This record gives sequence, structure tokens and C-alpha cells, in this order.
Amino acid sequence: LDDLIRQRKKENLLLQQGPMDYIPYYKNPCWYSKMPSEATGSNPYEYNPYNQDPTANLQKARRIMSKKREQGHLVKTRCLPLIYLIGVTAAGSNDIYDDIIMHSDIAKPAMKEPMWWNRYTIGWFTLSVIGRNKRAVTFSDYLDLFDSAADAIEEIASPSSEHLLLTVEGSSTYLWNYDGWEEISGNRGLSEPKYILAHAIRELVPKAKIVVILRHPTERLFLHFKKILPTASSQEFHERVIQAVETFNQCLQNHTLRHCAYKGSDWYERVSLFLRASLYSVYLEDWLKVFPREQLLVLRTEDYYHNRRATLEQVFSFVKLGFLSETVWDKILTSTVENSEEAYDGTRDGEMYNATRMILNNFFRPYNNHLAHLLNDQKYLWNS
Repeated sequence: LDDLIRQRKKENLLLQQGPMDYIPYYKNPCWYSKMPSEATGSNPYEYNPYNQDPTANLQKARRIMSKKREQGHLVKTRCLPLIYLIGVTAAGSNDIYDDIIMHSDIAKPAMKEPMWWNRYTIGWFTLSVIGRNKRAVTFSDYLDLFDSAADAIEEIASPSSEHLLLTVEGSSTYLWNYDGWEEISGNRGLSEPKYILAHAIRELVPKAKIVVILRHPTERLFLHFKKILPTASSQEFHERVIQAVETFNQCLQNHTLRHCAYKGSDWYERVSLFLRASLYSVYLEDWLKVFPREQLLVLRTEDYYHNRRATLEQVFSFVKLGFLSETVWDKILTSTVENSEEAYDGTRDGEMYNATRMILNNFFRPYNNHLAHLLNDQKYLWNS
């Protein structure tokens, strides 16, 4: 892993400024950094590629930076998230993220899903910058997204404080999508990854809190498909499922499960069928080899939508957040949700065929069995 980190530093894609000395009395991993020079212009975030993403909002960070410059500050606080909501896609991660950031001990970042650790560290994905050519998204660009959160953390932090803020990252593809892993120096020439993105997070944030929310794999696949192609028919979905399952099983005849699970850009993904994203046990087993079990919290979507408060209490206890007033609880629990099964009812052209559901349930069954064994919890069989 040291070779991996040194190589990424050399390539200027992962680390641009060595391991940080975290401020010891902060709960969240933060450190002090030099203020950007005036040579960067009045808006040091102007050329951050994330500005091209409509879900990112760096305006608050820009206003804070301007104020600190006027006051003559020479250093600023920079932070990485302590909490990583790593997925999975179409399992309610947007909803639970929106609930989490309403907690008074959470400092909200500039966007939910930067997807930096799995896309931009490798350099396969670039973002355009106004007036400039496309370039890789740097570590500093990623940190910019947490500058306003860092300021909020800094405002109330002191060695004697009992209520220290945390910040959070919510990229829902982190659990399963690491396309381009072959470009990591420690993985080159291998048929399956030795290093996954969890290794990089662990290297920089060894005490990271990892939260995973999982939906019934068959239903997740259907909802993911309908989210991308809301007008597609049940027959289209059925035909693509048959071909995708056949393709994956053919892969297994010649390769290992991990090779097939981490193999991206198959034709059926190009037609919006992300079968591998529902192979939860494969990826969770890998994450559990990197992080100790007590640093991962695994939730079920069905439990969350059935009892949001109970599920959120699990999350808040896991990351050790402070007391939440009933006023804030009321605000959280009366907020709307967008990713429940009911939310998609209006966009469906009928339901999934029973035949399709049977094919998928049979396909996912051994992986669910492995997941239930891995987590020592039979509810992950999704039998009811």
C-alpha cells in the first residue's frame, strides 16, 4: 500500500500533500493548511471542476474564504469526512443522507456524491473547467467540497468542547463501482483487484465510519433501471435481465467471482442494467478485510422506510452524534423521501414480471446466503 500511495503522489492524482497531522481534539479528521495566495484570484474555487456539477455549491466556501482573507488569516482548516455513506445505488442513500445532514452535529458539505475515491483518483474520469481543457480532479479539488463544513467544525471546536461536529460523504457507488482499478500500480497485470478504494480511505482516515444501506437485490436492480429509464417497459427489463444473467454466468465459467464482479462496462451496463451492484456480499467482504467490523454499519432499506427513526438512531449512535431535540426529529421525520418503492409507482409501466423476479431471485440467492452468513443476520436473506 505504501508503494500505491507513493505512486499516486507521484502521479499527482491521489495525494498532493503527504499525510496530514490531524488536529488531536477534533472528532473529524481536520488539519491546518496555508491560505491560498491572492495570486489565485478573488475566487480560489473558480476553476474547481466540481463547479460544473449542478449538485455542487461552493458559493458558501467562497464567501467564507473572502472574509478570512479580509481578516488577514494565514491558515485555514481543511477536513476529510469521517462518515462515508458508500451505498448502495437505488437503496435510499439520498434519503438517509438528507436525514443525516439535518442532525445538529453534522456539518453539511458542498455536495453529496463527489465520487472522487472511485472515479477521479484513477484519472479515467475528468471534468471540464470553464475556459480550460479537461483535467483530472485533484485531491485539493475534492477537499474544497468540505471547506464550508471545515469552517463550521472550526467555529465550535475547542479541547474542552463536548459537541464537536462531523462531516459526511455520500457517494452511493463506492461500495461496488471501482472501474479502472487496473490502473492502480498495485493492481496492474492482475485479473482482479488487490487494492480497492477502501484501502485509500483507510490510509488517510483510519477511523472512518462506513455506513451501507442495502435493498432487496432484485428490487434494487429494478428501481435502478427504472430510475435511469423510467419509460422502459417490463418486457424490456425482462429481456435485458435474461441476457445479463447469462453473460455474468458465462464469465464465471472462465474467471473468479471477484473478476466478474469488478469487471465494468459490460454491454448490459451500457443499457442501464447494473446487475453487479446487487452482489452485496462480494464487495462487503472486501471492505471488511480493510476496515474492522465495528467501523461498518450495515442497514436494510426496508427497515429504514418502515421505521426511519429507529434506523437513524442506529446511525447516530454508531457515529456517536449528540442528543437530538424533538423539534429536529419532527423536521427529519416529516421530510419527504424520494427513493422509496412507492416513489417509483407513478413511473412504472406495470410491475416486474413474476418470471423476471424468479430469475433474479434465483440468481441472487447464493449471494444473499453469503451476505447473511457474513453479517450473521438472517434478515439479509430477504425471505419475507
